[in-house]
Amino acid sequence: MVDDPEEVLFFHAKSDLHRGAVQGGSQATRENPGCGDVVTVSLMFDGSGSVTEAKFQGKGCVVSQAAASLTMEALYRLTTDQAKTTLEHYLAALQGAADADFPETLAPLEGIRRFPSRRVCAGLAAQCVLEILCLRAS
Repeated sequence: MVDDPEEVLFFHAKSDLHRGAVQGGSQATRENPGCGDVVTVSLMFDGSGSVTEAKFQGKGCVVSQAAASLTMEALYRLTTDQAKTTLEHYLAALQGAADADFPETLAPLEGIRRFPSRRVCAGLAAQCVLEILCLRAS
């Protein structure tokens, strides 16, 4: 893998590494009506609540697809609490919150916060995951 954030984004946007659906997994979908991007996330958890499998399906711009892939990669083996905290920090940092840093696993997306119209694209998968976690908690 390369260290240049732009190359990382292009790699993840085009890669099939985290694409697909998790059979029997929990699922959520988000759309960006402004540009037509769609991301569906499916997750599987073990008995202790850790993420054991994370996949996404979708169509859209490089940002939405790369962010989905990076989000799936960031989730592996996190507990539900760790995943929730990581993604809440990511979404806050994406929106420019001064007290929120980008999680290291999602750092290639840091430059996106300079483009308000792309923030929604970059947050679709994270919002899907948070929806799944919320439903699991209820």
